[in-house]
Amino acid sequence: MKEQLVALLIELGASQSVASMTGKVVNALVIFIIGLIAIRILLAITKKALEKSSLDPVLYKFILTALKAILYISLALAIVGEFT
Repeated sequence: MKEQLVALLIELGASQSVASMTGKVVNALVIFIIGLIAIRILLAITKKALEKSSLDPVLYKFILTALKAILYISLALAIVGEFT
């Protein structure tokens, strides 16, 4: 699909670099959307598992917050990696 999009943009008069960048932006958006869905699912599963455990509420919140931060940073790095 990426190759078809690049070919279409070139046919419409866009330069090769603009067409290539458009393909990268589309890929980054797909990674972003899939990443957000995956993060929500992983956090929900982790929350349910931690609710069943007998952890201290402070530790429970810390684990969820730390996991959320790690997942969002990983998503951001994956998106930035699409442009390098």
